[in-house]
Amino acid sequence: MTFYDEGRFQLDDPVAKFLGVAWESAPASKVPEDAHPGLRVAASDGIVRGTPGEDPQDQLIAADHTAFLLCADTNTHVDIDPQGIARCRWNDCGAWQALSIEPLSVPGRVALKAHTGKYVDVVDGSMLARSASPSAWLVMVAGLDEWEQLRAGFKVHLKHEASGLWARAEVSSDERRLVVGPDMNGASAFSLQKQTWRVPTLQPAQCPVTIRHLMTHTSGLDYSGQEEKPLTALDALGRLLVKRCERGEVDDLAQWTAEVAKLPLRCQPGSRYQYGVSTDVLGRLVEVLGRAPLDVVLRERVLEPLGMSSTSFATSREAASERLATLYKFTVPGEIPEMLDDPEGNEGSDWVPPRGPAPIFGGGGGVETVRGGLLSSMSDYLRFGHMLLGKGELNGVRILRRSTVELMTEVNHLGLVLGDPSATIGPGDNRGFCLLGGLELASSRPNEDVSRHPGIYGWGGWASTIFRVSPASGIVFVFMTNCIGVEERVEKLLLRRVGEALRDGEGSVADSRPRRWWLAWPITASWLTATAALLAA
Repeated sequence: MTFYDEGRFQLDDPVAKFLGVAWESAPASKVPEDAHPGLRVAASDGIVRGTPGEDPQDQLIAADHTAFLLCADTNTHVDIDPQGIARCRWNDCGAWQALSIEPLSVPGRVALKAHTGKYVDVVDGSMLARSASPSAWLVMVAGLDEWEQLRAGFKVHLKHEASGLWARAEVSSDERRLVVGPDMNGASAFSLQKQTWRVPTLQPAQCPVTIRHLMTHTSGLDYSGQEEKPLTALDALGRLLVKRCERGEVDDLAQWTAEVAKLPLRCQPGSRYQYGVSTDVLGRLVEVLGRAPLDVVLRERVLEPLGMSSTSFATSREAASERLATLYKFTVPGEIPEMLDDPEGNEGSDWVPPRGPAPIFGGGGGVETVRGGLLSSMSDYLRFGHMLLGKGELNGVRILRRSTVELMTEVNHLGLVLGDPSATIGPGDNRGFCLLGGLELASSRPNEDVSRHPGIYGWGGWASTIFRVSPASGIVFVFMTNCIGVEERVEKLLLRRVGEALRDGEGSVADSRPRRWWLAWPITASWLTATAALLAA
């Protein structure tokens, strides 16, 4: 029997039932002034958009402000990936979308500086942020012949002065890259937005956070504090907690979960998809229901039954020297990636004693800046995927009921939460969200894109680790790297190649033979196995 089948929880149970009063949505009655006020929600996201009622001074955009460009064609923000590629991908004002708009000496000209520290330029018809020196862009503001200072709310077109080409979003592209063209009529319009550093007014949560909210990233929790340089006032609050964890002042999931409940939610529970630390809170829920630390529950209920002997929150020095990959992160486009964790270095690894393991085992890997997630191997991850393909059973060992796997993987739970069966995780994305990651929904144009496979589900990990299960095709694929910042483009390429192979009748494109692989950082495995443990037999 599983926790779920035993009736110990229902998906729509409030999290406070298991995690305590800190997770109550609001006090049930009058309580002492020093009591916990209940979950609070930021009344605004701190973004100035040029709407009525905003302070005109707040709308002014200077070079030291964090600004964003919202593309009218796609309703998504300009986004600079770690390789410096400019895209329009998410309707989000996060780290990758942050820009500095620096005025130049010539009126009407600005330079666009990305979060990577590089400037946006034009290279071979695409917009790339890889230049160390400013490149001039002419800003045409709708309705104004001249302007002295840019304001939030301005609708602008961007012309690259050196080439004379206009910026536009290539909507038909899988990656929605920003490209340039010769004609202003084909150029995209962008709305200027600005981030303020005021902590917004807080209001009570209108409904409790439920287990289903956590599993679908609709709890209102985000990843505030995960970036070294905070972008918002809420981000700065989250960063304080991350630093406390890294200093050892908060040293287990129980303490961390109680502290997270004190932070403002980004949005009302159940109101929208917001990726964040929901999965780490799930890790604490697993501990409560399993009456044991997260690593013990995972080992006993998932890892050992499936023979996943290379999956754990830490490894020995001997194993690390033979198998543990150095972890890198792309930080500056065109330059050597930053080394984040080196098992062969003088300081050792955060996953190897005496530095490791981290005291807080991340249910999804977002508690600290780097450490805390699971290590695993290619063969182990494939075993996990084949268990799911086998509807909860692998080599005669069943850890999940068939009906439980179907509940987890065949239902767009995001649609259930939002009341829209076709709800997806973002504009231009065809994925809903099941209980194990993105779920590809049926397409209105199924034959136009071979990379789309209705019913395929899975997710990508922090260090560009990818897993997908395709029940209709009988295929599981896993891809692992040891470098943060390359996942999305690799994932699209893999899905396209799988689709082409299936379309062309080439048969199996998966190889599940056990091999000797290094350990990698599939941080998402923490969440997947935690979810399995929550529902496991």
